[in-house]
Amino acid sequence: MADNNVYTVVAGVNIDMTPPTITAAPTTTPNANGWYSGPVTVAFTCSDALSGVAQCPPPVTLTSEGAGQAVSGTAVDKAGNAATTTLDGINIDTKPPATTIDPTSVGVETPAASTPVRGTAFDSLSGLDSVVVRFVPGNPLQAPTTVVAALSCYPSGRSCTWSAYPPWQPGTYTVQARAVDKAGNPEYPGPSASLTII
Repeated sequence: MADNNVYTVVAGVNIDMTPPTITAAPTTTPNANGWYSGPVTVAFTCSDALSGVAQCPPPVTLTSEGAGQAVSGTAVDKAGNAATTTLDGINIDTKPPATTIDPTSVGVETPAASTPVRGTAFDSLSGLDSVVVRFVPGNPLQAPTTVVAALSCYPSGRSCTWSAYPPWQPGTYTVQARAVDKAGNPEYPGPSASLTII
């Protein structure tokens, strides 16, 4: 019996129904508190095991301040499958904190009745990390004393009071206070005041 059927062979049919993979990561790491003090660039890595990547998003740079910022990107393969990823939790604070020195805690005092120098500190975003107080003597033969102030902060960590005890040696000192926020931004130069211990 004759075979009158006609057969057609079609070659080169490519099928890819699997979306590509895409990951996002910052090109720099935050500090130990999880904050950046400047712009953050997020780069994307894309791959596709079958048809190949047709589109991978370019790096995105965040320049605005804010906590919990997010960046999203979408990858597309050559078959038209798409995948999206989001990187969140990016914290940026570029502004330094500010401190004050309580004028009632400086002036003239005696070592026997020594009380701490006090002040306030404020940071509007990441919060206060530390306040460093330097007591610079008027006597050039006497070395400055640097003290990490004790902090008492509201739950937000953005508004604090601080205190630091001065040296016991009699003399006139310039008191310099400088705060650092959790993003690592230092206050400069910070407030100063005069203290005399008699």
